[in-house]
Amino acid sequence: MAKLNNIQNSKLKNFLYGLFLPIKAAGILRRNPRLIPYAILPFVINLLVFVVVVFVTFHWVIPAINIEEYSPQWAGVVGKWLLSIIEFVLLLGMLLTFFYFGFTTIGMVLASPFNDLLSEKIEEMLTKNIGQEKTFNLWLKITLHSLIESLKIAGKQILFMILALPFLFIPIVGFIPMFVVSAYFTGLGFFDIALARHFIKSEIRKREIKKIKWQLFGLGVVMELSLLVPILGLFVFPLGAIAATVMFCNMDWEEIGNVRRLI
Repeated sequence: MAKLNNIQNSKLKNFLYGLFLPIKAAGILRRNPRLIPYAILPFVINLLVFVVVVFVTFHWVIPAINIEEYSPQWAGVVGKWLLSIIEFVLLLGMLLTFFYFGFTTIGMVLASPFNDLLSEKIEEMLTKNIGQEKTFNLWLKITLHSLIESLKIAGKQILFMILALPFLFIPIVGFIPMFVVSAYFTGLGFFDIALARHFIKSEIRKREIKKIKWQLFGLGVVMELSLLVPILGLFVFPLGAIAATVMFCNMDWEEIGNVRRLI
C-alpha cells in the first residue's frame, strides 16, 4: 500500500512539475532577452497556422455544410428551424475540433525547425556547452530529421485522436479522451525537439520518455489549456519548447551514458 502511495505521489509530483514548468520557462526568457528573437520565430509560424486554419474553416468547411438543403418539403418552417440548430451545433463542434485539436498538430510540425533553434540556444545557455558550428548540409540534415520525427508524432497523435472521436458524442465529458491525447502528444512533441536534434537512439528515446511521461502530460495540459484563451496559446507555445528543453537538460546523462550521437 505504501509503495502504491509513493508511486501515485511520484506521478502527481511529476505532473505538477510539468504543469508549472512553463512559468520557469517564462522566467528564463525574461532574464535572457537575447533569446526573444528565437521565440518570435515559432510564434510567427503559429500565427500563420492560426490564420490559415481560421480561413479554411470559415471559407471552405462551413460553407460546404448546409443541412437545410436536405430537408423534406413537409418539414416546413419548424423543421428547417430545427435543422438550422443542428447545423449550428455540428459546425460549432467541427470548428472546435478542427481548430482546437488540429492547430497544435499542424503548428507543431511546421514550427519544429524554429522551435529547434530556440531549444538549441536554451540548451547552450543551461549547460554552458556551445554547440558545434553547423554547415548548411548539417543544418539541413538536422532540420529534415526534426521534421520527420515531428511527423511521426503527429501521425500517432492523429491515430489516437481518431480513436477518441466517438467519445465526443458523450455529453459534457466526451471531449476528455481527445484532450488527454492532444495534451500528451503536445508535451511529447516539445520534448522530442531536443531528442531529434541530438539523434538520440530509439531505445534510449523510448526509455527516457517513459520515465517522464507524467511531466510531458503536465506540460501538454497547460499548453492545451492556453488555447482556450484566444491568441494566448500563440504566446505560450514557445515557452513549451523552453520548458521541454529544461527537461532534456535535467536528464541523468551519467546513467544514460554516451548516447547522444551528435553528427
